[in-house]
Amino acid sequence: MKKIAIFLLVLFLIPFTAFGYNASGKAYIKSGFISGIANLEDISNFGGIVIKNIYVADMQKAGFELADVVTVSLANKKVELPIVANFKGAVAGSMMLVMPSNPRRNISLEGSYSDFAKANQIAKPIMDKDGTILKWVPEKGVKFPLHVSITLFKKQGYKDEYKNFDLVRTYKRSDYPHLSDKDFANFREIKTPKMASGRLYRSSTPIHTKLSRNYYCDRFAKEAGVKTFFNLCNTAKEAKECPAFNRSYYSTQKVYYLPLNVDVTSDVFSNGMKEIAKAMLNKKAFPCLIHCVEGQDRTGFACAMVELFMGASYEEVEADYVKTFMNYYKVKEGSEQYKSIAKNIYVNLDRAFKERIKDYEGFDKNKTQELAKKYFKSLGLKDEELNQLWDNLSK
Repeated sequence: MKKIAIFLLVLFLIPFTAFGYNASGKAYIKSGFISGIANLEDISNFGGIVIKNIYVADMQKAGFELADVVTVSLANKKVELPIVANFKGAVAGSMMLVMPSNPRRNISLEGSYSDFAKANQIAKPIMDKDGTILKWVPEKGVKFPLHVSITLFKKQGYKDEYKNFDLVRTYKRSDYPHLSDKDFANFREIKTPKMASGRLYRSSTPIHTKLSRNYYCDRFAKEAGVKTFFNLCNTAKEAKECPAFNRSYYSTQKVYYLPLNVDVTSDVFSNGMKEIAKAMLNKKAFPCLIHCVEGQDRTGFACAMVELFMGASYEEVEADYVKTFMNYYKVKEGSEQYKSIAKNIYVNLDRAFKERIKDYEGFDKNKTQELAKKYFKSLGLKDEELNQLWDNLSK
């Protein structure tokens, strides 16, 4: 009887030891291998799965480095992922393991401009009316907590690709002597051959102080006479809690709070794009300004779609998109890094068109205006509303 009891105890403990799910809560670590657990409540608003008992220091102890390729096993799935420093570390739509520079931070499984939990059919979000996530629920057959194991697949297997996505920025104005104040703030007017002057602008956040660019954005928005702001990163409550909000020009104008995720194929993002277009049907709304935190990802896509709708060529849209990376990360025009980053807007537009347009036959750079019109129609805008939107932006 005693032998049977010991045998049963061993069987009980094996999975917890093998997958790092033990009483201490620590990850199981050996060279080239680490395992831990992921909880449902640790899925981020962007669909990233944070592994709370695996820290960057644990990964380093196991011998993992940035640009390694690993095999991640979870929820009866196996995926090969590059290790990168943030979700911008791969081309749009790719999946990755994010390992920040701070050894005390947790690692996470993320999608580049996409939703890891949703894309891998692990969990789906339940949304509130304002677009915020109330909770995540497991997909059918998935049980939490998830046992997650990470095994080295290829040492430095992502090195050549990663050098083009390894981006570094600072918050000091003095580090960007080659930029004007507007470029430092990533503030600029959206211009296309058919768009009237002074209708639409884009920038980084005019209210968050972390980037040290908000003062410039708010000042330039005031000088441009912006009447309507589209905030793609905050709820109203979050915005009003920003230290710079109450003393800003921004706080005295109309603001649409549209806290979008970064997955351009999601319903949340599509609904936000519809809100922007609908608001622009009001002639009195102009001039308008679109922003998120950096004015880079969510803002970049929203502006690209409006630019295409207003007759910009794909090449013009691409140049405007990558200008943000030139402003923040000193990316050189025409470099391999420039070309790699430029792929993101192409891929994201293609993904959005494929998701929304029923008769989509592929990305034709000669038909981008037609595709943009179909995209807005797929959001529920009628022909007469699209005509009004065109008039409001072109006159």
